[in-house]
Amino acid sequence: MCWRPRSRPHRDISVAAPRTLRTGLGLQRRPKRCEYLTDDVEIIAPNGTFSGHPGYHEFMDGFVRMLTGVTEFTIFGDDTTALIWYTTHLQPVPSLTAGERITLREDKIARIEIVFDQMPLAQAFGGKAPAHDTIGE
Repeated sequence: MCWRPRSRPHRDISVAAPRTLRTGLGLQRRPKRCEYLTDDVEIIAPNGTFSGHPGYHEFMDGFVRMLTGVTEFTIFGDDTTALIWYTTHLQPVPSLTAGERITLREDKIARIEIVFDQMPLAQAFGGKAPAHDTIGE
């Protein structure tokens, strides 16, 4: 079962999220993308916490520059929360699966919690993911 939001803003978000990731429109259409966000949007990701529109751009713009495609995009949720599961294809790694929990407030995205395995990116950039370095010690 896919998410079938009832109100127009929720339908717009459910359509815009995968389209933005698939096409990389995030960099070219900043004003359009931001109309779906609260002014105090918060992004919680493995690499840090980002706040407001500037924080959203700090996190997302670098990601979108690496993005070459998205597959297996699925959304479930209700009128206040969406759970998204997708596989991204990035320049430094062939695939990276991620999950997001998006919280809506007053028909806009107020919080994005992103979960993904940092190891493939850490290896691609010559580092090691600390959580994996201590396994087996």
